[in-house]
Amino acid sequence: MDTPLSSFIATTGTGQRTKMIPDDPTPRDQAIYVPSLPPGFCKDIYAKNWSRALPKGVTSDDLNILDPKGKLLRLSYVMTSAGQALNQTQPCIITNRNRDSSVVLVDSGGYQTATSGLMVTTNAQRQKLLTWQESVGDICLSLDIPTGPLMDTSKAYVCATQRECLTKTIEHLDYWQRHHTPGKVRWLSILQGNDQRFADVWYRETMKHADFCNGVAFAGLLRHNFDHVIGRVLQMAAENRLQGMSHIHVLGTNELDVAVMLTAIQRAINKWINPNLRISYDTGAPSKILSWNKIYSLPRFDGTSMTMQSVEAPDGPAFLNSTRRWPWPSPIGDAMLMKDFVVRPNKPNARYRDTLSNHMMVHHNIGSLCAGIALANRVFDVQIANQQHQVGREVGAAIEAVERIFASGGSHAVFSKLKGVFTLLRHGKKIDAGDDLRDLD
Repeated sequence: MDTPLSSFIATTGTGQRTKMIPDDPTPRDQAIYVPSLPPGFCKDIYAKNWSRALPKGVTSDDLNILDPKGKLLRLSYVMTSAGQALNQTQPCIITNRNRDSSVVLVDSGGYQTATSGLMVTTNAQRQKLLTWQESVGDICLSLDIPTGPLMDTSKAYVCATQRECLTKTIEHLDYWQRHHTPGKVRWLSILQGNDQRFADVWYRETMKHADFCNGVAFAGLLRHNFDHVIGRVLQMAAENRLQGMSHIHVLGTNELDVAVMLTAIQRAINKWINPNLRISYDTGAPSKILSWNKIYSLPRFDGTSMTMQSVEAPDGPAFLNSTRRWPWPSPIGDAMLMKDFVVRPNKPNARYRDTLSNHMMVHHNIGSLCAGIALANRVFDVQIANQQHQVGREVGAAIEAVERIFASGGSHAVFSKLKGVFTLLRHGKKIDAGDDLRDLD
């Protein structure tokens, strides 16, 4: 017989509360998009040392997306990773932020260290990473060895099997449990596994060593599989774990359908199980796509899909000194002319832009993606209310299934009947080892 999930609330309480941000731009009942910021972007904007004048009407403080007084784009949640920033000693907008108005998620850099052959193996290495995470972050991900890269046989990897990844991850978890500073940050234990069978093993084994953690982070190949994610959430609730958690994070995703699904899951958890838990998700895509000379343009919605479209970034001598407006909307794009982005290169065959151009384009991409996510949530708020899914019908059906599953008290029978709806969301989605953007920027 299924045990109603709501029955656990009275006996376990509601868990640790997430820090409340004044005038948080992300509504409290929505999952939070967390851009992963490249160190150069963070350092240069803090230093305010530009090789040319900023565009008219824009200050360096306006470029700081963590400044609550900034006139352009203000975010309350961002991510940084030890894979890029561990040895970065210069002050930046993350290290010198107002901690009352921001939350920084800190990734351990497990992917980068494991794929570059620099795996953390000694206690001195672990302590350096742990100390850095606690000094920088508010929510931190414990060190893991991802299983996803095992699927890419073209590259050398520090582990040969999923079991070896798990064994080394548990060694890290044990160190973190013994040496973390209680109450300084909130810790998330990372859930890996390339298939459902081993994902179950990973969850079972790592949770024995994660008593110090306030939540979990879904990573790897199964993180887009909502039948897997929801099944694990229901399992954590049935085991009386979810009720004491403050946070769930999903690594390496920013798709619009994923955004509204995670909002639906958070709302169901808040309504039926734990009113204080937040869900977040991240990518480094705004900076990564620029390395391919891509920028975000407009979201595209139709009856079956929601996508954030990208186009080639304007480039070339035709735009030098051009007073044409930047073509694509964003907080910074709406204030810019083409000459603000396109400048003469300082070496042959280079792009017609400089460091300031690149940072402003990353700023544009972050703002454009955040606007697309906000619009997707607005559309689905209305569609859910009137039950008329003209946009993303498969996502709409999945959101309705989420509510029915949680309203049933997490009934195994209801979940088994409805979980097939979630597999439709995988159509057309690339899910492989390279799809996890934790190694980008």
